[in-house]
Order: sequence, then C-alpha cells, then structure tokens
Amino acid sequence: MFASTMQELFSSLPAILLITFIFGGWVITGVTKSLTDNWRRTRESEHQAALKQTMVEKGMSADDIEKVLKAGPATTD
Repeated sequence: MFASTMQELFSSLPAILLITFIFGGWVITGVTKSLTDNWRRTRESEHQAALKQTMVEKGMSADDIEKVLKAGPATTD
C-alpha cells in the first residue's frame, strides 16, 4: 500500500514541480520587482536629501533649490 502510494507520488512529481514553477515563478518575479523598485526609490530619496543638504550648506535660497530640483529629470512612479 505504502509503496504504491510513493510510486504514484514520484510519477506525478514532474507535473507538480512544473505547476509550482509556473505559478511560483511569477510570485518570485513580482516580489523581486517590488523589492528592487522600493530599493531604487529609497536610494533616489537619499541622494536627493544629500543634494538638498549640500545646497542649504552653500547658502542657496529655497527658490534656488526648487529650481535646481525641477531642472533634473522627472521621477517616474
């Protein structure tokens, strides 16, 4: 009884693995994309904050800082 059940499991294993990879692959891809997008946004925010701090230390006015930030490339969200 046990041997026949194990034999059936091993014979259906490739189908189970195929289904797992098809559906699981999309989940892994989605999670990875989400993580990398959030990491990129965090790094961009850090760089922008450092730029603002540098401009404040140089004595630039708020209007000048705003002009510099708007002159850069548009952010995509």
